[in-house]
Amino acid sequence: MTMKVLPRMTHGAGHIVNMVSMLGMIIEPGWVAYSASKHALRVLTEGLRAELRGTGVKVTGIYPGAVRTRLLESVGRLRPGILEPKDVAEAVVHALKQPYGVEVGDVTILLKRA
Repeated sequence: MTMKVLPRMTHGAGHIVNMVSMLGMIIEPGWVAYSASKHALRVLTEGLRAELRGTGVKVTGIYPGAVRTRLLESVGRLRPGILEPKDVAEAVVHALKQPYGVEVGDVTILLKRA
């Protein structure tokens, strides 16, 4: 999808937001394939940021910890203090609201503490 819209963005402005994951930074047993895909997305995000520097296109990587999703529910990984989808959405909105010339590169969102 990025490659489809990128030619239009490089004419002055745009913002690519990739939902990576904390598992794009670490590897957790039982999540190796998922982690590998997120590591690849991390490399794509960082590579696009480097290649698009100076074009007006911003690139943000969002790295949430565990979020209340169907995926975590299906594997029994929901626990107290887990992030809510709205927590992640607020981080995305924050990145998108920055003025021209200000780029939020990466956002790490950790579990809430009780």
